[in-house]
Amino acid sequence: MPGSKWINYTRPSEDSEVPRTRRSYMRPNVARYLLDGPLLPSISETLPLAEAARRRLMGIYGRLTQYNGLSGRSATLSGKDENGVPLSGHRHAYFLPADEDGDGRIDHLTIFASAGFTEAEQRALEILRHLVFAQDETRELCGS
Repeated sequence: MPGSKWINYTRPSEDSEVPRTRRSYMRPNVARYLLDGPLLPSISETLPLAEAARRRLMGIYGRLTQYNGLSGRSATLSGKDENGVPLSGHRHAYFLPADEDGDGRIDHLTIFASAGFTEAEQRALEILRHLVFAQDETRELCGS
């Protein structure tokens, strides 16, 4: 993918001299995307872009976890529990568009969840590649 770069990280093996408390699996808690397209969105489109990413990601997750015709629901991505009640304690994902080169255009999207992403949420994050927002314009996303 243009603009993306794979970075491999390693962690100590189970039989190394690492204290048991550090051996437990930690879920990834950040996903980062580089926006690509002929004209990137203006910084005035920060909220529409974040909401479009949230809606698209919840849709992908729902299709991946569908059971008996019902779409799955991620409390982390939606910010709500199974009854639709907003989560307390900032346990939801944050969608953070940014203009990192200072040209007035959004060029990155970072999604952060303090508790980390489940395997199904990680798969949805991997599938997310396009967004449609602001007058139905499609934007390319490249994971980095």
